[in-house]
Amino acid sequence: MSRKPKLNVRITPELLAKVDAAASSPRVTKAEVVERALTEHFDPARDADRFLSLHRLLDREYRQLKRMDHAHRVGLEMFATFVRSYFAVTPPLPKAERDDALALAARRFEGFLDTVAQNVREGGAVESVLQDVSGAEGQARD
Repeated sequence: MSRKPKLNVRITPELLAKVDAAASSPRVTKAEVVERALTEHFDPARDADRFLSLHRLLDREYRQLKRMDHAHRVGLEMFATFVRSYFAVTPPLPKAERDDALALAARRFEGFLDTVAQNVREGGAVESVLQDVSGAEGQARD
């Protein structure tokens, strides 16, 4: 039986405590603990497992990104459809009323932007806005 080569290393006290704990059984030596750890560390299957884990993680993130992209596209299409239908049914204003209407629209748009900014800061979702609107409509009917 040939002897194994000897290797001296310096490790942190914390790591040495872990090696000591793993070698606390009567038939387990520190050398065996370190050799087993190094064998597992350099095992090619370990790299394959890490690659598969990373692949699964990236695949899950990709699918989530695709769902978000789809939701974003649906939202944009909903908005575009609303704007088209709004313009289709809203008659143009007489010239005499346009200046007042534009001033009112500018104030209302600023309020709209302030509300959107506040909702984004507070993490508000579209669902909560829809609930607020439907609650307000219910109160208006009472």
